[in-house]
Amino acid sequence: MDIEALSLATPAYSSFFERKRILVTGGAKDIGRGIAVKLAELDAEVFVLDNCLHDLNKLKEYTDYWGHSNIHTERIDLTDWNATSRLIASHLSTWWSIMLA
Repeated sequence: MDIEALSLATPAYSSFFERKRILVTGGAKDIGRGIAVKLAELDAEVFVLDNCLHDLNKLKEYTDYWGHSNIHTERIDLTDWNATSRLIASHLSTWWSIMLA
Protein backbone atom coordinates (compact mmCIF):
# COMPACT_ATOMS: atom_id res chain seq x y z
CA MET A 1 0.00 0.00 0.00
CA ASP A 2 1.23 3.48 -0.85
CA ILE A 3 2.22 5.33 2.34
CA GLU A 4 0.63 8.52 0.98
CA ALA A 5 -2.73 6.74 1.07
CA LEU A 6 -2.42 6.57 4.85
CA SER A 7 -1.68 10.26 5.35
CA LEU A 8 -4.15 12.32 7.38
CA ALA A 9 -3.59 15.12 4.87
CA THR A 10 -5.18 13.22 1.99
CA PRO A 11 -8.65 14.36 0.89
CA ALA A 12 -10.25 11.19 2.27
CA TYR A 13 -9.25 12.19 5.81
CA SER A 14 -8.86 15.95 5.63
CA SER A 15 -12.48 16.67 6.57
CA PHE A 16 -13.05 13.60 8.76
CA PHE A 17 -11.99 15.36 11.98
CA GLU A 18 -13.75 18.69 11.34
CA ARG A 19 -15.82 19.77 14.36
CA LYS A 20 -15.12 16.50 16.18
CA ARG A 21 -14.26 16.75 19.89
CA ILE A 22 -11.19 14.74 20.76
CA LEU A 23 -9.56 14.13 24.13
CA VAL A 24 -5.77 13.63 24.10
CA THR A 25 -4.21 12.45 27.35
CA GLY A 26 -0.51 13.10 27.80
CA GLY A 27 -0.80 15.59 24.97
CA ALA A 28 1.49 18.38 26.13
CA LYS A 29 4.69 17.08 24.54
CA ASP A 30 6.24 14.57 22.19
CA ILE A 31 3.85 12.23 20.35
CA GLY A 32 0.75 13.45 22.19
CA ARG A 33 1.53 17.05 21.32
CA GLY A 34 2.08 16.14 17.68
CA ILE A 35 -1.26 14.35 17.58
CA ALA A 36 -3.07 17.25 19.27
CA VAL A 37 -1.58 19.85 16.92
CA LYS A 38 -2.33 17.77 13.80
CA LEU A 39 -5.93 17.25 14.91
CA ALA A 40 -6.27 20.99 15.52
CA GLU A 41 -4.91 21.66 12.03
CA LEU A 42 -7.65 19.35 10.73
CA ASP A 43 -10.23 21.56 12.53
CA ALA A 44 -11.02 19.21 15.41
CA GLU A 45 -11.80 20.62 18.86
CA VAL A 46 -8.96 19.16 20.93
CA PHE A 47 -8.90 18.82 24.71
CA VAL A 48 -5.41 18.10 26.04
CA LEU A 49 -4.90 16.66 29.52
CA ASP A 50 -1.45 16.43 31.05
CA ASN A 51 0.08 16.61 34.52
CA CYS A 52 3.03 18.84 33.54
CA LEU A 53 2.09 22.51 33.79
CA HIS A 54 5.34 23.61 32.13
CA ASP A 55 4.66 21.50 29.03
CA LEU A 56 1.02 22.61 28.91
CA ASN A 57 2.14 26.25 29.01
CA LYS A 58 4.60 25.61 26.16
CA LEU A 59 1.84 23.96 24.14
CA LYS A 60 -0.48 26.90 24.81
CA GLU A 61 2.22 29.38 23.70
CA TYR A 62 2.69 27.40 20.50
CA THR A 63 -1.01 27.14 19.76
CA ASP A 64 -1.59 30.83 20.50
CA TYR A 65 1.26 31.76 18.17
CA TRP A 66 -0.11 29.65 15.32
CA GLY A 67 -3.73 30.59 16.01
CA HIS A 68 -5.01 27.18 17.05
CA SER A 69 -7.83 28.39 19.29
CA ASN A 70 -9.38 24.93 19.07
CA ILE A 71 -6.86 23.38 21.49
CA HIS A 72 -7.88 23.51 25.15
CA THR A 73 -5.55 22.44 27.95
CA GLU A 74 -6.13 21.21 31.47
CA ARG A 75 -3.58 20.15 34.07
CA ILE A 76 -4.50 16.94 35.83
CA ASP A 77 -2.89 13.80 37.20
CA LEU A 78 -5.09 11.04 35.82
CA THR A 79 -3.84 8.63 38.49
CA ASP A 80 -5.72 10.76 41.04
CA TRP A 81 -9.24 9.39 40.62
CA ASN A 82 -10.88 12.08 42.81
CA ALA A 83 -9.40 14.89 40.70
CA THR A 84 -10.23 13.02 37.49
CA SER A 85 -13.86 12.46 38.47
CA ARG A 86 -14.22 16.14 39.45
CA LEU A 87 -12.78 17.20 36.10
CA ILE A 88 -15.11 14.89 34.20
CA ALA A 89 -18.12 16.13 36.16
CA SER A 90 -17.23 19.78 35.57
CA HIS A 91 -16.75 19.25 31.82
CA LEU A 92 -19.45 16.66 31.21
CA SER A 93 -21.68 18.88 29.07
CA THR A 94 -18.72 19.87 26.89
CA TRP A 95 -17.41 16.35 26.54
CA TRP A 96 -20.78 14.60 26.17
CA SER A 97 -20.33 14.19 22.43
CA ILE A 98 -16.96 12.51 23.04
CA MET A 99 -18.60 9.76 25.04
CA LEU A 100 -21.29 9.26 22.40
CA ALA A 101 -18.81 9.06 19.52
